[in-house]
Amino acid sequence: PQNALWLIGIAVIADVCAFLGDAARAAVLYDLLLPYASRNVLTIPGITCAGSASRYLGLLATTMSRWDEAAQHFEDAMEMNLKMGARPFLARCQQEYAGMLLLREGPGDRQSALALLQKALDAGQELGMKTVVERCLALKLKAQGIEASDLKTSIDAVASAVYVEKPDLPAEAVAPDGTVTIMFSDIEGSTAMTERLGDKRWLELLRQHNAIVRKQVKAHRGFEVKSEGDGFMIAFQSARRALQCAIGIQRAFDQRNSSVRPEPVEGLRTGNGQAEPQSPAHASRASARAGRDVGGTPDAPIRVRIGLHTGEAIKQDEDFFGKNVILAARVASQAKGGEILVSSLLKSLVESAGDIEFGKGREVELKGLAGSHWIHEVIW
Repeated sequence: PQNALWLIGIAVIADVCAFLGDAARAAVLYDLLLPYASRNVLTIPGITCAGSASRYLGLLATTMSRWDEAAQHFEDAMEMNLKMGARPFLARCQQEYAGMLLLREGPGDRQSALALLQKALDAGQELGMKTVVERCLALKLKAQGIEASDLKTSIDAVASAVYVEKPDLPAEAVAPDGTVTIMFSDIEGSTAMTERLGDKRWLELLRQHNAIVRKQVKAHRGFEVKSEGDGFMIAFQSARRALQCAIGIQRAFDQRNSSVRPEPVEGLRTGNGQAEPQSPAHASRASARAGRDVGGTPDAPIRVRIGLHTGEAIKQDEDFFGKNVILAARVASQAKGGEILVSSLLKSLVESAGDIEFGKGREVELKGLAGSHWIHEVIW
């Protein structure tokens, strides 16, 4: 009905329509809302303001793939919200406009979208707009070819957080040639371990893990850029020291795991009902599943995955906190527990000295990065 709630009702429905991607109904709503393009959406007599009507028109035009109209509406909405000083509305417009540009994929659209997303992220973080921040992050990762649904590991969580926050790298982390070596690490199967051990025991194990990693990082003059749970991003000025740190971490955990002595467990039953002795490895896994403590030590072995890459320490045009961070994180994601993997560039930088042994390389595709890439295992 044409009452005081009509305009804001149409705007809310437009939001839902865009979320559902309903192009047919978007056309109907667009025609209803178009006469109000230069107005703000209010409930009469001004109890509630929902920002520029052009924002909703931009969403509807995007849903119908009418890109030029969408762009103009978003531009108008940003201008009106900026004049009003309505920063939350402006941040949402910037985020949604960026999403439209990434869908359109025209010349310069990706660069324009990234610039809009950075403004929206800055405002969203300052204003505590968690949803806007999360959506901006997902769009920024999408611009790099990574979907938010791919963020399943602690390595991914750290990489995405760094991608948003863009922390300053200390000068001591940058080599004279302008490069920095990045190391990502996390615990293999940490989610399953949390469920198996329970929160209290997992936190004990996590504290132990973090202490071991930080001790090696300090010993090899690395810089902790970011940590999230069991995931770490570390920066090193020297590629060789970075590899020595990775080796030190794996050896420390190998020594730690060797001291975890699982209690004997009952043998498996064979087909004739007789008990069959288990192998030490099987017994160890079974004891870990049972969640037993041995001498007060968290009973599960900690198997760490590590990946490293060397890149230029520059921030312009998303370079360092885009491709380089993602490449290092993707290399680490290819590793198994107890494994160290490096990019081909890092290997070429350090192999001439002959003090670090590399295994046979393998060619892989890394999610979000074009083409195939060679990665190499470090023999530690």
